[in-house]
Amino acid sequence: MSPNKHERHALVEAVRTQLRASRNATKLFDKLIESGRRGITHKQICEWKGLDYKDPWPQREASRLKMALEEFATGEGADIPWCCELVNTKGNDGFYQILVRDNVPPQGVRGFWSPHFWLDRDNYILITEPIFFRDRADKLYLRHFDVNVHDVNELLKNLPLLRSHPGGFVPVHHYVSIGEVRAKDEISKRLRDLRSKVRIEFWTSHEKLFDDLLRHHMILTGTWRASAAIREFQRTEDRLIYDHTVTGVRRRDGSEKEYLDAPGRYYYGLVTRIADRGTWTAKTVLACNHGPATHAISKDLFAKDSVDELAEQMTGEELWKGFPDCFQILFTVTLSPHSENFGHPKIMKWVIL
Repeated sequence: MSPNKHERHALVEAVRTQLRASRNATKLFDKLIESGRRGITHKQICEWKGLDYKDPWPQREASRLKMALEEFATGEGADIPWCCELVNTKGNDGFYQILVRDNVPPQGVRGFWSPHFWLDRDNYILITEPIFFRDRADKLYLRHFDVNVHDVNELLKNLPLLRSHPGGFVPVHHYVSIGEVRAKDEISKRLRDLRSKVRIEFWTSHEKLFDDLLRHHMILTGTWRASAAIREFQRTEDRLIYDHTVTGVRRRDGSEKEYLDAPGRYYYGLVTRIADRGTWTAKTVLACNHGPATHAISKDLFAKDSVDELAEQMTGEELWKGFPDCFQILFTVTLSPHSENFGHPKIMKWVIL
């Protein structure tokens, strides 16, 4: 798919910024962009610079620019879907032109996460902050797993004996899973290792509405039950094959048995990626009913051996074309015997959406 006017402008600006920073042939690049499809001849460059027609400066500068564009396409711009390429013929009758072509997808861990670098959009990472209820004397905090709305009446419906509690209750947010916090830290650190200038913002699930994130890249962690963002994602995304549930993972069409968690022994994690080339936004959802298991999966998604194995399974092609834009991966994470730590997550199955 060719870039539209806005996307082409964003690409040119990204290249120009990099050329200026490295002091590489910026003026020649600007002149070629200005010329558009017409390009520029060797003679025209010499006239522009006030040089003799036999002067080798245009060829030397073109070589510098060509190398700089190739470095940008495979380095800082590796996650941009397109790249700028200098096409030229040598000699005093040479012709120079900038073309925009598809960029070869990056491989490995960088390839897995590359949609989150598209067009340098902000990445919003949301972790779950469940609703608790506090009594007005500040002596009692309650969490009811089936009550995930800011409505005290819902709590009282489930626990009617609390109606007589002096002063009543108010909804509050005071708790986040340490496992999800560690997953958030892991993801943000590894994304910055892949691209130092990536922009990341952290929020909890009650601070941002799902609709607030739609124009940005988003990474959601947590549970269907407690995260309104994950519930809204599953409600609005028609392409999904599997859904995360209160008790594990189920297939939407009911053709498979539900994959049920065994608390204290093992948990199922569902990783969903929706990379939309219409809006150039990426959504990655890591849904799991246990924080430390979530953290274990987040580490696995940045482990070279694990991602290479996944790439081989999902693509199976000698010619690398990149990861699919949209897919789901079902993991199982087992608690290690006599330990509170989780072992290496195991891929149960994957589907391309």
